[in-house]
Amino acid sequence: MAVQGSAGGRVEDEKARSDPPVAETTLSNGPAASAGGCVAPRVALGAPVGMSALGYPEAMKPGAWAVVGLAALVAAVGWRFARGSKLVLAMALVASTLAGLGLAFGALGYGGCAQRGDCGTVGGTLRTILIVETVLLPVLILCALVRALWRRLVPRRIRPSRPRARGDAPRMRRRDIALAVCGTVMALSSIALVASDRSEDRLGGLAVVLFSAGILCVPISGRLATRTRLRPRLDRVEHDGALQPALVLPGSLVKLRLMRISCLCLAAAGLVMAVWPHALESSARSAGTIRFGGILCAALFGTVGVAGTLLARGPVRIELLPDALRWQLGGAACSVAWEDITDVWVFDIRSTWFLAIDARPGSVRMPPGQRLLARANRAIAHADASISLEAFPVEPERLAEVVAACADEADRRRQIGTEPSFAWLADEAAPPPAAVAGPAPLGRRAGIG
Repeated sequence: MAVQGSAGGRVEDEKARSDPPVAETTLSNGPAASAGGCVAPRVALGAPVGMSALGYPEAMKPGAWAVVGLAALVAAVGWRFARGSKLVLAMALVASTLAGLGLAFGALGYGGCAQRGDCGTVGGTLRTILIVETVLLPVLILCALVRALWRRLVPRRIRPSRPRARGDAPRMRRRDIALAVCGTVMALSSIALVASDRSEDRLGGLAVVLFSAGILCVPISGRLATRTRLRPRLDRVEHDGALQPALVLPGSLVKLRLMRISCLCLAAAGLVMAVWPHALESSARSAGTIRFGGILCAALFGTVGVAGTLLARGPVRIELLPDALRWQLGGAACSVAWEDITDVWVFDIRSTWFLAIDARPGSVRMPPGQRLLARANRAIAHADASISLEAFPVEPERLAEVVAACADEADRRRQIGTEPSFAWLADEAAPPPAAVAGPAPLGRRAGIG
């Protein structure tokens, strides 16, 4: 027995020397480690350790990082040529979002989550967006290369030159670009939510779809308004019971209608948030907070959208008459006599331009329903009347200079409705009418510097 014991001891010692030691770590918050502790995996010291063996998510594969790097390179090149082509602009947007979301996907540790089955809602949404953009980006690159080659081989047609205004700008404004990127990302993320098996995720996806549709309506309305190519025209309109010659600046009804649809979509998204707040509940936002935000969103945008759809069905236009300036933004017409205008200037609120008018007390003629807006105009713009220029393809400063000149000089007003007046807004080659110097000149802020 003693011999067997010594032999067994020698065998165990040799086995201990041949096998590397194993480290076992116990994590606990107190002395009772055995009761509440968490034992980490047993790992042999000196052996290669993988991230998955320690409980950490696996990193993205080198091929995935190569796709992200290529997308970043395409985005850097695409933004240099995005001004001259909408196709290149779309390619740059897709490449930028692919590079940014790819970095976020890898940094958050979602690499290989599809094989492990632990993607979750956020990881699944990001993965779906990355798959769609990975398939879409090569198609856009190929189309851009084919188009560039076609333009080199086939000469372009020479189009007749025409005057351009702000609404005809070949490139989108920064606000519209930001909204287009944000709306596209939200629309792609809603695909994974709507396709989910859980009913709560589907309701959350419905809210995201409606919200992204409301955001995308803003840049789309600007592009559609550009295609209508509205221009000032000479016309005869009825004012104070008589037909008068007028210089008419029409607004885009398409843009106005899409803006109302945008408000209705945002109101519907707020309604979904108010009725089913648990679909968007998270650790950072409680159901009560989401419900309150949904009610506020539905009330605000719903009031604007429904009121604009039911009450503002008239034309959208600004009319320069020999006697007065008149404007109509879907509702009843408002007007002010040229002699009563005391000041004209332009201002913007988040890249949305307004024409502000000061006049003698009681001289601005407007319907009773719009008189309530006079106090808001005075509080926000410090003006008796303000006209939103969002739907009008005209340079704000140029329009302000024309209005100020007509209010200052009677000879200018006599030319309204004739060919010389048409060139004030339609022909950029012609200089705008300048106000005549006098004891109280108008347009102190009309020229913006």
